[in-house]
Amino acid sequence: MKQYLKNTFWLGLLGALVLIFLATTGKDAEAGVRDISNVSWRVSVNKGKEFKSYEIVKAKDGEPAIGKRSFKFTVMPYDCGYSRYSGWSDCDAGTVRARSEVSSSDNDFTGKDSERWIAFSIYIPKDFQSVWPTKSSFFQVYKRTQNKKSLGPTFMLRDRGNDRLVAELHGSQYDAHYCAGCTSVLSGKNTVMKISDMKGKWTHFKIHFRYTDKKDGFWKVYVNDELKYHVAGTTKSSVVGADRLHLKAGIYQTGTDWYKKSYNKDIPAQTIYMDNIYFSKTEKKLLKLINKTK
Repeated sequence: MKQYLKNTFWLGLLGALVLIFLATTGKDAEAGVRDISNVSWRVSVNKGKEFKSYEIVKAKDGEPAIGKRSFKFTVMPYDCGYSRYSGWSDCDAGTVRARSEVSSSDNDFTGKDSERWIAFSIYIPKDFQSVWPTKSSFFQVYKRTQNKKSLGPTFMLRDRGNDRLVAELHGSQYDAHYCAGCTSVLSGKNTVMKISDMKGKWTHFKIHFRYTDKKDGFWKVYVNDELKYHVAGTTKSSVVGADRLHLKAGIYQTGTDWYKKSYNKDIPAQTIYMDNIYFSKTEKKLLKLINKTK
């Protein structure tokens, strides 16, 4: 009888711990599906939003996916929210914003003098509409200080209008879209792809970078294994202590009212899919992760 009560106690305790885990992690835990990514994600700036920040969809249901599943990000018109972690509000940000995005900020990494590789694939539906002059970002490398003070993106992949998907570098929180000290190696053009050429199929990206205040820093962006963008020089933020980096994936719109002011109609919804979002210290390991899901 005593053994039975002891077993019952431990089973009950285990069940309670499982329930606590599920209650405290919820959908954030679901965002770590290994078929999609080796990065642990949580939703970003989502409190108060009416619609989901992301969905995990399955290839067997007819959804675009590499392997079995993919992320689906949809931003509905003006669907802004605020962060339960920092208190930041997209609705009160001066230039009103909206996003359907996941962040790896709980698992940031030391960026200073480090060489890293990132891979991700994007599928843009055929009915996708640009919302320029509202700016839409699809992927970010974000910087912050050691005490986790946010300093904004250091890299963004953005729709900048005129059918251009552009690589932007931000040296500090206040820089327009370039890093202090960077010297262009490939003519300075930062358009890496035509958005119209991405519709209805997967486009594969790799980013190789060294984040440093020394002269041997660089950023390289490959699209479908072709080098499209390369800058070299000082790549670290000029803000003192901006040594921590993390990733953001999904759609992030800046200036959601600019579209309506330009065209006198509401901004349309946007949807993209993302898959094979991998992060590594070496290209060899990165390729191993990519090939595993083919």
